[in-house]
Formats: sequence, C-alpha cells, structure tokens
Amino acid sequence: MNVLRISVKNQFHFHVAILGQIKQERCIGHFQHSDSKTLWKSVKAETNKAGGRGKRTVKKKEIDFSVGKGKGEGREGYLWPGLNTDIEGKIMKRTPEEQASFEEKQKEKPDSKIRRKFKVDSSTRGWSGSNYGGQRILPPMDEDESLSQFDAFLLNVARVSHMRNSIGREYSFRSIVSVGNGNGTFGVAMATSSDVASASRKARMKALRRLQFIERFEDRTVYEDMYVNHHRTFMHIRQQPSGYGLRCHRAIITMCKLVGIEDLYVKTNGATTMLNLVKCFMKALLAQETHQQKADRLGYHIVEYDPLRDNYPLVLASPKNRVTKEEPYDEYKEYLNRPLITRDVRRSEGFHNHHWMGIRYGTSQGPPIPNATVIPDKLKRIKEAEL
Repeated sequence: MNVLRISVKNQFHFHVAILGQIKQERCIGHFQHSDSKTLWKSVKAETNKAGGRGKRTVKKKEIDFSVGKGKGEGREGYLWPGLNTDIEGKIMKRTPEEQASFEEKQKEKPDSKIRRKFKVDSSTRGWSGSNYGGQRILPPMDEDESLSQFDAFLLNVARVSHMRNSIGREYSFRSIVSVGNGNGTFGVAMATSSDVASASRKARMKALRRLQFIERFEDRTVYEDMYVNHHRTFMHIRQQPSGYGLRCHRAIITMCKLVGIEDLYVKTNGATTMLNLVKCFMKALLAQETHQQKADRLGYHIVEYDPLRDNYPLVLASPKNRVTKEEPYDEYKEYLNRPLITRDVRRSEGFHNHHWMGIRYGTSQGPPIPNATVIPDKLKRIKEAEL
C-alpha cells in the first residue's frame, strides 16, 4: 500500500517518505537567508544620485510589516495547525464569543503593538490633516470674567523669516487666530514666535484684547450686499434668506460661525492668501450699515418689498428726526459713489475690455462714466414712426 508521510524537522528542512524511500528537500533561498535589515538596505540604496546643492534623494522608511499581526490570525478566527495552534490539531474556527474574548485578551497585553485607530473630532482635527488651519484651541480663563463661552480657531500657520545683521536669516512661525462667542462678539489677530504653540498663544491673547461687536440682520446674516477688496483680494458678499447656509471659503465659514452668521454667500476673486482673506472679510463686516444708520444718513425710509409677500411694503427703519426728503432717491448717483467696483460688475457694465481698464483706481474713486451713446438717425426715425 502506498503511504505518504510528512514530518517537519525545522523551519527550512522537511523529509518526504514515499514507498519506503527517504528524500531530503531544502527550501532555502535569498529571502530565508537574509534578515529584514539586509533586505531594507537593498531597497534604500541611493541610486542615480544627482549632484549639486539640494539634490538629495528620497530614502524609503523602514517598515516592520509584522507589527501588530499574528501569524495565521485573521478576522474570521480560524485555527491553523503549526501557525496559531499546535501542529497536531485540526483546522477549526472560533465561535464569535471566543473570537471576541481572544481579541480583548490581545488588547490587554502590555507588550501588544496593535495599532489602534482613535476617531478625532473634525473641529479638533481642522480642515485637513496636512496643516494647522481650522484647529480649535481653547481660550484662557480669566479670574474676573469667565471666557468659557468663547471659541478660538487657528486659521493659518506659516513659516516666515527675518534678516538680521548679526546672525543672518532668522526663521519663526506666524499664526492667525480668530476668537468669538457666536453672538456678535468677534476678534482676530496675528503673532509670530519661535514655535507654533507660543505663536498661537500670543495671537489668541491679542485677539481677545481686540474684540469687536458685529451687527447682524435678524441675528443670522449681514444687512446688505457688499463689494469689498483688500489689495488684490476681491469679495462679493450677498445676503441670503433663512436656511441658506454658508457657501464661501472655509476660513470665512469658520469666522462666520464665531461671529454668529448662519446664512451668507461670498464669492472670492484674486489672491486667496489667508491674511488677505481675513482682513478683507473683517473690513466688510465693519463697513456695513444697519438699516437705521442708512435711514439717518440718507434721510429716507428703508422699505423692503418681498416677492414672497406679494411685494407688500415693510418699513425696516425711519429717520430718527422724523424729517424725510421729498425728492426721489437717485440710485445711479449712489452707485457711482461706491468706493469699489469688482471684476464681475466691470464685466457686466462693459468695462472689461475698455481702455480705462488698465488704470488703477484708488479706494475713493468709482468707475469712469462712459460717454453718452449717440443714436443713429435711422433708429430715431424708426422710434418716432407710428405703427
């Protein structure tokens, strides 16, 4: 009778007995002879190294693939003879209760190197895992007045440098921190220091000293649409109805939540540098007028016509002195007196390809007034003709 018997001698040798004849086999190769360090050394070898300054090659990091893994262990909980059970055993599968208890015992081991994944809150993590922007930092507690209702967010961390005549170029970190209570009180500041933690702390303390109150329409949005710029950053800010939400840059969304603005649309054009975005949006919040301030300045009643209410007039504010102007309000004159006109408005008004487009306007100037359009005689005769 033909009999096949296999006996394991060691890790690299086994004997096979077939019909009484013994034949020795050796399963030895390069991967069994060499250890992991030798193999990783061959992978991390610097080949084709370029010359010159700053031409370093990227070295591969050594990884231990066996960390946190047991030989033969899987999610299903199978028992394999020779791997995770005795060689004389049989292939079996643990019950769900036995598998759960086995996993608990593995976690309780002090020398266990199983990597555990912890869920991090999105507000604590920030906008993404690659930068500091959007991370929440707690403001300090004052002895006289509690500041627990305030939240502080780190908007940006940048590495800056300064040239000194004694030591040369000196590097430091610049942090931008915004602080607010979500009810109209808001502050933002910037500070530099040798490390990120101290720069964030200094910026947070400076922001708490620069708190300002921001007016909000119905405690949820801005009072009016605005066109604002700071250097080469342009913002078109639009008031939105209730339930619209925040549709703007992620840094502006964070600042809106600290102010208490719930419905807003902001279109940003030009440079999107974080410092320019913060200053431009802060400039817009401080430049807006309430309905009462506009009524006192213009001398007219501020009336709202809502199409959802069949354009029923709703008086929002009236002049405090109860004296209103009788002449009609000139909207075109008010439009020309705007301190800024953005790219979208220039394009809609026909100034995008105009020869005045190359001229830089100051903040106190409006767009150039175009010449009056000359109507051809043919069009005049057609207009005056009676049909």
